[in-house]
Amino acid sequence: AGAVPRSGAPFTPFPRRLTKISVGSRPPLDGVPAIGALVEAGQTQLGPGGRVFLRYSGTEPVLRVLVEGREAATVDAVSAQVTSGCAAVLG
Repeated sequence: AGAVPRSGAPFTPFPRRLTKISVGSRPPLDGVPAIGALVEAGQTQLGPGGRVFLRYSGTEPVLRVLVEGREAATVDAVSAQVTSGCAAVLG
Protein backbone atom coordinates (compact mmCIF):
# COMPACT_ATOMS: atom_id res chain seq x y z
CA ALA A 1 0.00 0.00 0.00
CA GLY A 2 1.37 3.37 -0.98
CA ALA A 3 1.26 6.62 0.92
CA VAL A 4 -1.86 8.76 0.64
CA PRO A 5 -1.08 12.15 -0.90
CA ARG A 6 -1.97 15.14 1.27
CA SER A 7 -3.79 18.07 -0.23
CA GLY A 8 -2.81 20.43 2.56
CA ALA A 9 -6.44 21.15 3.44
CA PRO A 10 -7.69 19.61 6.69
CA PHE A 11 -10.54 17.11 6.46
CA THR A 12 -13.66 18.25 8.30
CA PRO A 13 -16.30 15.52 8.63
CA PHE A 14 -19.97 16.46 8.36
CA PRO A 15 -22.34 15.69 11.21
CA ARG A 16 -24.02 12.32 10.64
CA ARG A 17 -26.80 10.22 12.09
CA LEU A 18 -27.17 6.47 11.57
CA THR A 19 -30.42 4.77 12.60
CA LYS A 20 -32.04 1.45 11.84
CA ILE A 21 -35.61 0.30 11.36
CA SER A 22 -36.90 -3.24 11.81
CA VAL A 23 -38.53 -4.49 8.60
CA GLY A 24 -40.70 -7.48 7.82
CA SER A 25 -39.86 -7.56 4.11
CA ARG A 26 -37.23 -6.06 1.83
CA PRO A 27 -38.80 -4.62 -1.30
CA PRO A 28 -36.32 -2.91 -3.66
CA LEU A 29 -36.10 0.64 -2.31
CA ASP A 30 -36.07 2.23 -5.76
CA GLY A 31 -39.45 0.57 -6.40
CA VAL A 32 -41.19 2.28 -3.44
CA PRO A 33 -42.20 5.82 -4.55
CA ALA A 34 -42.94 7.01 -0.99
CA ILE A 35 -39.38 6.20 0.07
CA GLY A 36 -37.93 7.90 -2.99
CA ALA A 37 -39.92 11.02 -2.11
CA LEU A 38 -38.60 10.94 1.48
CA VAL A 39 -35.01 10.69 0.29
CA GLU A 40 -35.44 13.46 -2.27
CA ALA A 41 -37.07 15.81 0.26
CA GLY A 42 -34.34 15.04 2.79
CA GLN A 43 -31.55 15.74 0.34
CA THR A 44 -33.19 19.02 -0.62
CA GLN A 45 -33.28 20.06 3.06
CA LEU A 46 -29.64 19.06 3.57
CA GLY A 47 -28.42 21.11 0.63
CA PRO A 48 -25.16 20.72 -1.29
CA GLY A 49 -22.88 18.03 0.07
CA GLY A 50 -25.58 16.41 2.19
CA ARG A 51 -26.84 12.91 1.59
CA VAL A 52 -29.43 10.36 2.64
CA PHE A 53 -28.27 6.77 2.16
CA LEU A 54 -30.54 3.76 2.74
CA ARG A 55 -29.54 0.10 2.70
CA TYR A 56 -30.79 -3.16 4.07
CA SER A 57 -28.54 -4.99 6.51
CA GLY A 58 -26.99 -8.17 5.22
CA THR A 59 -27.26 -9.89 8.61
CA GLU A 60 -30.33 -8.41 10.35
CA PRO A 61 -33.93 -7.71 9.30
CA VAL A 62 -33.33 -3.95 9.37
CA LEU A 63 -33.05 -0.96 7.06
CA ARG A 64 -30.13 1.33 7.89
CA VAL A 65 -30.66 5.07 7.40
CA LEU A 66 -27.57 7.27 7.14
CA VAL A 67 -27.95 11.05 6.94
CA GLU A 68 -24.99 13.43 6.57
CA GLY A 69 -24.97 17.19 6.13
CA ARG A 70 -23.37 20.49 7.07
CA GLU A 71 -25.74 21.41 9.94
CA ALA A 72 -26.24 19.00 12.87
CA ALA A 73 -29.78 20.24 13.57
CA THR A 74 -30.81 19.70 9.94
CA VAL A 75 -29.19 16.23 9.93
CA ASP A 76 -31.17 15.30 13.06
CA ALA A 77 -34.44 16.63 11.62
CA VAL A 78 -34.01 14.89 8.26
CA SER A 79 -32.98 11.65 9.97
CA ALA A 80 -36.12 11.71 12.11
CA GLN A 81 -38.35 12.41 9.09
CA VAL A 82 -36.80 9.74 6.86
CA THR A 83 -36.63 7.15 9.65
CA SER A 84 -40.26 7.61 10.72
CA GLY A 85 -41.45 7.72 7.10
CA CYS A 86 -39.59 4.52 6.19
CA ALA A 87 -40.90 2.81 9.33
CA ALA A 88 -44.46 3.74 8.33
CA VAL A 89 -43.96 2.34 4.82
CA LEU A 90 -41.89 -0.77 5.64
CA GLY A 91 -42.76 -1.50 9.28
